[in-house]
Amino acid sequence: MTAENLLALLPASQNANQIAQQWRSSADTLLAGTQLLIAAQVDVNKGIGLLGDNSSLADITKEVQKLAVDGESLIQTYARLQTEQQSLQQILDNLGITSGKTGADFLEFADNLTKAAGGLSNLQSLWNDYYSNYYTDAEKAANTLKSLQSTVTQAFASIGQDPAESMADFRKNFEAAFPTLTADEVANWLVASHALAQLNAYLQQSGAAATQDAAALAAAT
Repeated sequence: MTAENLLALLPASQNANQIAQQWRSSADTLLAGTQLLIAAQVDVNKGIGLLGDNSSLADITKEVQKLAVDGESLIQTYARLQTEQQSLQQILDNLGITSGKTGADFLEFADNLTKAAGGLSNLQSLWNDYYSNYYTDAEKAANTLKSLQSTVTQAFASIGQDPAESMADFRKNFEAAFPTLTADEVANWLVASHALAQLNAYLQQSGAAATQDAAALAAAT
């Protein structure tokens, strides 16, 4: 499929052809730029636009070009930036910290922070150390539960099911719906099944630990 064919797939409201004018002097450059636009639009459709809600392809392209480093293609820069900002957002969400930044400001902050830490792996390690050393066991347990519940809510929204349903009900509903599901839908159901199983396992583990603590306390008094 040519770059022109790919551009035709993008929403007219995003003005992809106008954005692509800057790359038309070279077929290779046009294709590379178009690949960026396609990837960006796919993420916008998923609700994870690089610059947040209502991300425009024009604004995304400007930010990617602004933050590109030597040796990177546009699509490589885009993938790096998306990974950096999603990783930082997940970390902050897990910690219950708000950056106070959105859109391009948050993206540039994530990129600068990643560079200052010496790379994404180092940054994640530093955050993990902070979390391990400064958060109480109760806070960690609450954060884990919140994260698991959020994962279940998102996964169940993708299959139109109630995130509060039991594992027994999930199995019944999944196997009843299975003959009518597409391959993608089956995959979504399996992702949801894993999320629900993890949440239930954690709740059972937490309940058992609480029972043991209560028993130990009673024995000591």
